[in-house]
Amino acid sequence: MSQSLGAYLAAIAAMVFVAIWLAARQWRVRRLAKVVQPGAQRIPARTDSNL
Repeated sequence: MSQSLGAYLAAIAAMVFVAIWLAARQWRVRRLAKVVQPGAQRIPARTDSNL
């Protein structure tokens, strides 16, 4: 029972770590894109709001 619980907690910890890593990477890419080319981010937002 304790082994399966440990594996369950390890899987949850891995998923949380991956989710945080992906969110941080996405935020960093978005921030860099905003700094490098601010006009490129405005066009998709406008088309999404129109849809």
